Amino acid sequence: MAAASETQSPSATPSTMVFGMTAGAGRLQLLPREEITTAPPPKTDHPFIILDDAGIFSRVLAARALTDAGKLISVAVKQQKDTIAAPPPGFGRSYTNADSRAAFLAEAECLEKLGETGEGIVLPPAGMAYQSQAPGKYLIASLPITFCRKISTFFHPPCPLCGALLQDCRDELLLGEQGLPLYASSAQRLLYCAKCGGVQDGLRTFYAAAAGPALRSRAEQRLRLGPQLYRDFQHLVNKAPTDRETGVSDAPGIAQFPCMNCVHRPACYPRRSDETQPIPAEQQLYPVAYHEFLALVREYCEMDFGQLYRYLGGQERSRVMARPARTGDKYAGTREHPDGWYFFGNAPHERSALEILWLKLAAFEQLCEGVWRVYESCGRPHLDLHPQSVLAVPGRSSRWSFRVGLANPAAAVPARTGPETDEKYRQFLPRANFQHLFTSPLIRRPPYGHDEYANLTIRRIESQGAGVILDVHLASEVIRVFQLTTDDLLRITLNAPLDKADGLVVWAVEAKPERGGYRLRGEASRLRPDVLQALAAHQEHTLWDCRVNICRNYNVRCDLYSLGMMLWALLLVNDRQDEAEVCRKVEEIRTELTDGAGATDQATPSAVAKTRFNAILAENQAVFGPESVFFRGEDRQSGKHDIPAELWLACQKLGLELIADAPDYSAAGNAKNGGAQAIKKVLDRLKDLNLWAGGRLFARGAFEREVLAAMARDRQDVAGGVSKNTSSRRELES
Repeated sequence: MAAASETQSPSATPSTMVFGMTAGAGRLQLLPREEITTAPPPKTDHPFIILDDAGIFSRVLAARALTDAGKLISVAVKQQKDTIAAPPPGFGRSYTNADSRAAFLAEAECLEKLGETGEGIVLPPAGMAYQSQAPGKYLIASLPITFCRKISTFFHPPCPLCGALLQDCRDELLLGEQGLPLYASSAQRLLYCAKCGGVQDGLRTFYAAAAGPALRSRAEQRLRLGPQLYRDFQHLVNKAPTDRETGVSDAPGIAQFPCMNCVHRPACYPRRSDETQPIPAEQQLYPVAYHEFLALVREYCEMDFGQLYRYLGGQERSRVMARPARTGDKYAGTREHPDGWYFFGNAPHERSALEILWLKLAAFEQLCEGVWRVYESCGRPHLDLHPQSVLAVPGRSSRWSFRVGLANPAAAVPARTGPETDEKYRQFLPRANFQHLFTSPLIRRPPYGHDEYANLTIRRIESQGAGVILDVHLASEVIRVFQLTTDDLLRITLNAPLDKADGLVVWAVEAKPERGGYRLRGEASRLRPDVLQALAAHQEHTLWDCRVNICRNYNVRCDLYSLGMMLWALLLVNDRQDEAEVCRKVEEIRTELTDGAGATDQATPSAVAKTRFNAILAENQAVFGPESVFFRGEDRQSGKHDIPAELWLACQKLGLELIADAPDYSAAGNAKNGGAQAIKKVLDRLKDLNLWAGGRLFARGAFEREVLAAMARDRQDVAGGVSKNTSSRRELES
């Protein structure tokens, strides 16, 4: 579907303005970062609140939307970036425009499959009017959009010569003739005028947000970068004739081009003899999107997961709320968010550690629910789980009312390895081009697609349909058993002394450790009959030199590790120890318990692991004690540390099982790439822990009156964000 969409005509792109909110349901109003002043703002200043700019293909802006019912709601707009960052090491190739488009199509497809229940997923808000021309149900497609800071107006940039709307050039033949990077096979995008071509002095004109490494200039075209587009508007504003015979005044770009009749026109476009020099308009015009873009609208979330577990632990709401307050924008706090209260009191000596643990487990259960739904409905791993990739909507007045969801259910990138027509070669890579504290060691190992050298013996050759299957033995002093999993894909290239076999490639999809190496069963590519005959003559008794390209399968074990680290952070992060300290201590435990398994090629017995784990926890009570659930030191000193020791230990053991490598102790076990079953088992464990904590919490008769009174106060606000603990409140009330 993505490939077909790339070849569509630019004229098929909708030109409906999606920003500005002058009329119509579904229109978006971006939240300004600061008041617009008459003084020219710094060139580097963006005028809107950017919630997240870390994505390779996207950034997220804060906005308001008008629903079909005429209701104004807060939303977040995720839109394609104009430029694409470099891929992570080992990806094997550069990202392209096709990758960027495919990422948005995949997320829209996942959202459609996940439905509208909102369990563990941040979904698009209900009541939005989406464009029927867009390539997905929840997607918005738009031409480039420019914002004028001076008069707070959005418009599609017109061609500086004829006034037609500028579009991305997807004419591969034209780009090739001009010596420019092709649209589909590069990350470079170029604006042009499909009507007049922007031809000046016999040269075509192209515009780009920035010149990527693939961009090269030739005599047949003029290349203009960034604000030079706005400089060229002088041709329209100061020199374009206005009579109807020229067609300029009737051009679609002129009707909504605000500079033509603006009172600030003389100041922004002073008449100069030298048109190559910067002009004031370049300071006032800001490209919300320099190129055509896709966008997704989702619910606005005020916290990420890290902020939520600090808040649930007792950090003041005024301190934890930082979306979008961290940008310094005056619109932060348009909704009142007083510090919430616990059902069991706000004073430090009244707060219940058991209540906090119960709330934190409920938050983690919602997160795991979202991950399980991605595996179950979309059949793909997530591979980018960390506190900032999980968002939360806190309750309006109570810590008991919150929702947690994944911000991007389609974070993993499909890997292009092996014959792409075969489903068994489908793999996924982490999209993030950075490593964080919560990254699985499987991802931290040597980069995806790295080469190692080994020796290979062919044991058997057999035909299977139109292909050939080889059964081989691989021996290497570099590739260790514990470095690979049975789901990894190995691309083996024979450096054969036999000319006829030179360049033979074997895709090994079944790998089993055996004495002295690995036994592999794989599909050979491009085997002619004479090559097959030559290889058969060297069966069993020839040792071939080969190069092994390890295409690692990042499966459910990666996500379980990240979930485990997030569980530890949720339980232990407070004003004394942050994520870095918690992850370091937990990683020390993991290393001590599981490193022996890798060194001996055998799993650490679970009984030994459990015994040692208990001892380590006892030795580090300052870090792992149950009072750590309180965020503030004064709460830990005087709070009621009433969490049963067995319950606390069970929570920590679940955390260890999520991050462990030992097969008989890991929650992943021998889970395949599907992974839904492994995540479901974790969910079941969490439900048991929640019932355990809730049962102990609500069995206390001494708090019954306060609980009922608190519920009465909270009843009016529950509709704004109901947590997974709603059923417990209803049971108490009944």
